[in-house]
Amino acid sequence: GELIDIIWFDLDGKKIPAIIEIEHRTGVTSGLTRMKGFKDECPDLAHMTYIIAAPDDLRDQVFYKAARSQFASMNTKYLSYSAIEDLYYLCQRNLKGIDNIIFFHTFLEDIG
Repeated sequence: GELIDIIWFDLDGKKIPAIIEIEHRTGVTSGLTRMKGFKDECPDLAHMTYIIAAPDDLRDQVFYKAARSQFASMNTKYLSYSAIEDLYYLCQRNLKGIDNIIFFHTFLEDIG
């Protein structure tokens, strides 16, 4: 887990609903490989959401590489930088009564 960019813990700190790799300087394959390594080392957490956050212009590359057979079992999601910006501005509104995980998933794109 030391190499993962973001590990999202739930409110009680007992579950990990998602891990996120931010691909800004490193390649998409390296982020997918780190997440796959995490999944392989922690099979009890295999149900979590695996997310690649990357610039909008890397979308096609993320979809192509995440669909490779070695990563297909992770059910990876894509989070574009423009979606992160939208999410940031919405969070400034101090929204109440929203399930954070379900709300967050509305910004993710399924791969595959």
